[in-house]
Amino acid sequence: MKKLNIYKKNNSLDKIYKYFKFNPVEFGLSKKKFKAFKKQRESLFHDHLKIQLSSFQNKSLLEFGPANGEKTLIYLEQGANITAVEPNKDFIRIFKNRIKKKNFKINIKNKYIENFVTKKKF
Repeated sequence: MKKLNIYKKNNSLDKIYKYFKFNPVEFGLSKKKFKAFKKQRESLFHDHLKIQLSSFQNKSLLEFGPANGEKTLIYLEQGANITAVEPNKDFIRIFKNRIKKKNFKINIKNKYIENFVTKKKF
């Protein structure tokens, strides 16, 4: 019964993730795993969506809920200019550390999607 009360009290996914210190999409990528993950993403875009990852170069992308940024790193490697909107400060901290190691620049907004407002075109 205690867990049910937790869910009633924490009525958003972000609050539940924070309470349980849980990230549902984290891959914990080592260099080897990231290489395989990147290959999967390239296949998704190239083979299934018919989009070359290189087409992201110098494009402005808006990403909602990047969590720890595993997928975002792939777009950054292609030269995309990314604005990421993530409500979880713990995810942002991990995300920024990953990006710092690679010297990528990104605009991260600590907001919920429903509170994000911009006039910028993506």
